[in-house]
Amino acid sequence: MGAILAILGEAGNPELAERLQRMLARSPYRGKPEFLVDGPLAIGIQSMGWDASLHSAGNWLVAFHGYIGNWDELAVERGWRFPDGASNAEKISVAFEDMGNRLFGRLRGEWAALIWNRRERTLLAARDVIGCRPLFVHKHRDAIYVATEIRQVLAGSEAAVRLNPNAPADFLLLRFPENGRTFFEGIGMLPGGVVRELHSGPVGEEEDFEFWGPPPMNPSASSSEELAEELQELLDVAVRRATPESGAGVSLSGGLDSGSVWGTLASQVSSNDLRSGKYRPFSNVYPGMPCDETPYIRSVLDFTGTDGILVDSAGHRGRDYLSLFCEVFDWPSLPNCFALELICKAASKEGQSVLLTGLGGDNWLHGSLDYVRELFYSGHMIGAVLDLMRVRLPSSNKGFFRKIFWLSPGLGLTRLLPFLRGAAGLRQDIVADAHREVDFPICGSWDQRVGGELLSQSQRTLLRGMDRLAAVFILEFCELQAARHGIEIRHPLMDADIVDFAFATDPRSMVEGRCFKHLLRRAMMGRLPAAVLARIERTAFNCLFEQEVDLLQRDRPVADWELVRRGILDGDQIDSHLSRQYNKRESIEIVCALWVEVFVRRAFSMDRDRFDGGTVRGEAI
Repeated sequence: MGAILAILGEAGNPELAERLQRMLARSPYRGKPEFLVDGPLAIGIQSMGWDASLHSAGNWLVAFHGYIGNWDELAVERGWRFPDGASNAEKISVAFEDMGNRLFGRLRGEWAALIWNRRERTLLAARDVIGCRPLFVHKHRDAIYVATEIRQVLAGSEAAVRLNPNAPADFLLLRFPENGRTFFEGIGMLPGGVVRELHSGPVGEEEDFEFWGPPPMNPSASSSEELAEELQELLDVAVRRATPESGAGVSLSGGLDSGSVWGTLASQVSSNDLRSGKYRPFSNVYPGMPCDETPYIRSVLDFTGTDGILVDSAGHRGRDYLSLFCEVFDWPSLPNCFALELICKAASKEGQSVLLTGLGGDNWLHGSLDYVRELFYSGHMIGAVLDLMRVRLPSSNKGFFRKIFWLSPGLGLTRLLPFLRGAAGLRQDIVADAHREVDFPICGSWDQRVGGELLSQSQRTLLRGMDRLAAVFILEFCELQAARHGIEIRHPLMDADIVDFAFATDPRSMVEGRCFKHLLRRAMMGRLPAAVLARIERTAFNCLFEQEVDLLQRDRPVADWELVRRGILDGDQIDSHLSRQYNKRESIEIVCALWVEVFVRRAFSMDRDRFDGGTVRGEAI
């Protein structure tokens, strides 16, 4: 829920307010609109009362979206005095006056902010370290448009709706468009961890300031017990920061990440609040399917003494939601994202306004065997092999060859031997030649931003974890999907202190020669049942993709695909894969290609001149 929007144009332009009002009207589900015009700037918010705020005082005009969980800590440290009931925007204006750009690296939470400097006539746009709250920028003619949604931006600029032809290829090959570009030509996504200074006057003037970078690895040899205790404290703080006193739901699967969020929350609140449903878990279950995690979910509910809401998702298919998602969202997503749709519907029905997830655990707390390659290259070959052989992998990954494969990226074998490239081979096949020249493995935008720093391979793996979160616009998709159901979604495991902990911790400790998420398992002892803590098998969610293969039979011939017609995808290669019996991995890739194609046809339809519910004129691509 909530949104922030702004137009930076020419002072005295009477169209500024009108254009901003069109942007606000584009997404009524985001809450009550409010806006101000100050010289060349029109700025506004949409809010349900707590998730966004607008404040004007002295030199600063601030629009804020999201939440901050450490205001009290910072206020004591810096001596700030906030009025009773002060909004986040009001607090930002006080804090920014004191600290300037240094403030952003100290904030803990999920947020996006716009700060107008009246004196210097500049607009600052910033997002949290990870980029959990969306913010898109569009320079069109004589103005700069900034908003939470792409289609809000287009509603204001009334720019022709055009496809960026390179974005679909980026998406299919890499799972993320490069340099923050989107499917919509001329519209970019502001990176997380960056403050962008936009100047009034000639369009195009901007300057970026990075307020976060990977911390160095801590050389101190802390024991596993000490690290697990530290992680438990960080989890306590992160969940407390993200959980409103009014109550919250938790998206609970049978895995360790979401279980850690719920187990931590359950340890912090009273049994009465748990029984009353003030804090309640919501779970997708798939009776009779390989991806059903009901036994693990029930073990968590029994352990925490809670009655959760189990959403029977087995009867639903991604194809049932395909047209809806492609009509209303700003990017294509994977066919099984309907799971979040069902959870949001259930949480909204139960009156929850905030939903917590376990997203981020795989990125920061999973651990990596990259440290084995580092040992190997530093001459500790015997130690590397011994550590590798002690690691417990899921049964599907048993075998000496499977473990030796973990060394191959560091040895360069994936570049030399095409058969080790896995699914990337199919992706390369179905993308047309003009878009196919991509090295493997791919370094993402965070890698590029810190390219000059001496980071270990393990730390670079964490940076690529940041890229993967933005890869399919996961965070933005979740935020927009939840907002349409009147829910604010939060991810406690994205807390910047947890991210810093991951970078500073020796990756060997994360695995500890036993299994992935070793420290998280130890930190959650006593908060989760043994069945979940001991679990190392991965859930077979690929079965959800296999059910969608019939989409290929019901869609128009591949030769008529818009992406084939534009030379982005290779129709002959797709036909060759469809004409034979293809495996699970190929099924996923082909279904993803179809999802992108349907999205392009819906969002850039050649026979429509308006977006659904909006006022944006489009034209043929």
